[in-house]
Amino acid sequence: MSDSQTRPPRFEDPTESSAPILEEESTASKNLPPKDVTVRIPTIKPIVTYTILGLTTLIYLLQMGSESLLGADLPAYYGLKVNQLIAAGQLWRLITPV
Repeated sequence: MSDSQTRPPRFEDPTESSAPILEEESTASKNLPPKDVTVRIPTIKPIVTYTILGLTTLIYLLQMGSESLLGADLPAYYGLKVNQLIAAGQLWRLITPV
């Protein structure tokens, strides 16, 4: 195996040099190997993303199940934004379509 297949990709550190690169420096730097940069992977789980994904999947399954069993889309019926019902006091209908 070659060295490029076993090593992770390398990234140059843009904060290393604040001075503009001169032409003679750029040709000299091409001969140098790039420096390794450590990239940390997050250790916490994306709980909010998983929650939104789970809720979306649950609503989808409820819609498919209610359509096939009852012949009506009950989650849409109870969650749609209907202006007359919002004016009648069902304010939760402002949030559920989001």
